[in-house]
Amino acid sequence: FEKFGLITDPNRFKKVEIPFYMSGVIEGTVEKLFASGTNKGIAGLKLLVVSDNNEFSQEIRTFSDGSFYAYEIPPGKYTISIDKNQLDILDSEARPGNIEFNVNPIPEGDFIEGLYFSLVPKNYEEILEETIPVDTILADISQTEEIIQLKAEYEQNIDQTLRLIIQAQASFYNRDIDRALVLVNESLSLFKTAQGYALRGSLYYLKGNKIEAQKSWDFAVELNPDIFIPDIEVLDQYIRTQPGN
Repeated sequence: FEKFGLITDPNRFKKVEIPFYMSGVIEGTVEKLFASGTNKGIAGLKLLVVSDNNEFSQEIRTFSDGSFYAYEIPPGKYTISIDKNQLDILDSEARPGNIEFNVNPIPEGDFIEGLYFSLVPKNYEEILEETIPVDTILADISQTEEIIQLKAEYEQNIDQTLRLIIQAQASFYNRDIDRALVLVNESLSLFKTAQGYALRGSLYYLKGNKIEAQKSWDFAVELNPDIFIPDIEVLDQYIRTQPGN
C-alpha cells in the first residue's frame, strides 16, 4: 500500500509499524550483429519492463554504448522486451524475444545484471560449422599407430624408470655409491622424476660434490615442491657430530 489511516487515542502513545521493501535495479546491454560479424551497442532503443500481474510497467532507453539500466523496480516477476516498432524500423529481430527475471525482496535491494539482447536481421539463420566432439577426436587419435606406439614406449619407460630407481636405492643401501649413481642417471635419462633427482642429490653429497647435490635437489623440488630435501648445512652439522667424524 502507498497510504493508510489510523486512529489515535488522546494523550496516549501508540506504536505504528510501517512495512517497506527495498526496490531493485536491473542492468543489461543491447547489441546489433552487423554483416562483418561484429557486434556493436545500439543507442536510443526503447525497452519495456512489465510485471507479470501488469501492475507495474516502465519504459527505459539504451545509452550510446547499448547499455541500459532501471531502478526502483518493486520485488516481483518481470518480462523485459524491445519495442516492436523500433525492431521493424531496424528490420531486425531480438534474440531472445524477451527476458524473464525476478526481483527478490531482500533488505539491501536486489540487483539483476547481465540482461542481454542481440539484434539480428529478420529471418537470420546462423550458419554453424559442423563440429566434432572433442571426445571423438581424442578417441580417433588414440587409436592411431603412432599414438599406440608412443603410449607403449611411455609405459615401458615409466616401468623401467621405477625399476632402476629401486635398484639404485638397493645399491645405495649396500654402500655401492658409484653403481647407484649410474642406475639413477639411467633412470633420469628415460623419465625425469623428483625421486630420481632427490636420490641423485644424496649420492652426489655422499661423494663430496655438494654443488651437483644441490642442483639435483633443486630439480627435485621443481618437479615436486612437497618432496623432502635435506639442508646441506644441517646435514654437514649432523655428520660432524656423529661418532668417528
